[in-house]
Amino acid sequence: MVRWPSEFGTGFSRSVFATSLSWWRAGLFPLNLPAGFSRLGLRNGRNLALFERDRRSREGQPVPLITNRQSHVCVPLERPLRASPRYALCAAAIAFALSTAASAAPPSRDQQLQLLLDAQRAFDRGAALRRADPSEAQRAFRESAEAFAAVADSGMHSSNLYYNLGNAWLEAGHVGRAIVNYRRAERLAPGDGELEHNLRTARSMRANQIAVSGERALWDALLSWHDGTAVRTRFVFALAAYMLFWLLLVIQLFARRFRWILVLAPLAILWIVPGASVAWDTVLHGRPQEGVIIANDVIARKGNSEGFEPQFEQTLHEGVEFILIERRGDWFHVELPDGNTGWVKAAEAELI
Repeated sequence: MVRWPSEFGTGFSRSVFATSLSWWRAGLFPLNLPAGFSRLGLRNGRNLALFERDRRSREGQPVPLITNRQSHVCVPLERPLRASPRYALCAAAIAFALSTAASAAPPSRDQQLQLLLDAQRAFDRGAALRRADPSEAQRAFRESAEAFAAVADSGMHSSNLYYNLGNAWLEAGHVGRAIVNYRRAERLAPGDGELEHNLRTARSMRANQIAVSGERALWDALLSWHDGTAVRTRFVFALAAYMLFWLLLVIQLFARRFRWILVLAPLAILWIVPGASVAWDTVLHGRPQEGVIIANDVIARKGNSEGFEPQFEQTLHEGVEFILIERRGDWFHVELPDGNTGWVKAAEAELI
């Protein structure tokens, strides 16, 4: 089922649900839930009424219409304007400015919702054709991914959106782009079981299985709590430990016989360490910039030009994750999981 982004989970979805419920009570259409998907399916729970209304409209079936017509009164001008080059030039300038502003304006909420509905329909079509026509199914999944990507490019960022985008790219056969979006969703919603399962599945499909170096594996293990918990969770935990620390510090002034150091010292660690972790992510922006190779047969070179020799004997394939060391022009200087470094074209990789 489709995971609808949280932007549609407030008053907007409640108003759509209230309207659709009134139509349902009047017998205009049934609210039937779509069939469930596999673990790699989409997530949905809202706006099914609007989806049903759109489907009926496309099929030519009667749907309830809400109109709000206003009367217009035409008043003739006392002295009509004369057609002149000056007025024509002003009108052309105004029209050009309005068209430019309209093209630069981000999609409205209704347009974003329409893109999400188009992405869901394309994904459903791909799921139905997965066995009968695999090539057509991949085209449908790619169409779904492009619609989800258009929503993300419009400024909407949510873990559910990136989760759906990763699923669509994975079904379309693009492992690299799937891993990129799974990683983006993971940063917004760490600890999601289904997301972690799909990310492991995508990583197992990579052509290059590069082992993580010992030092990097050690740091990943030590900082797993940092990467596996949301900033908000760490902040709430640190704040609770901080308040409890000062409360017990005041209490120890009236009960000096108890060895409060045995309690206060661990509490101090419990609020200092998560607090430093939150500051590292929010204030210092300590998380390194990471990315994923999204093309096949990528040649990592010893410098930022095709004139340099290849750094490795084997080429890199989509899905290889890296840490960005430096960006110079159209080239990325990257560090692979095993600690080796090289230069790849920016067009052949995507940053998380």
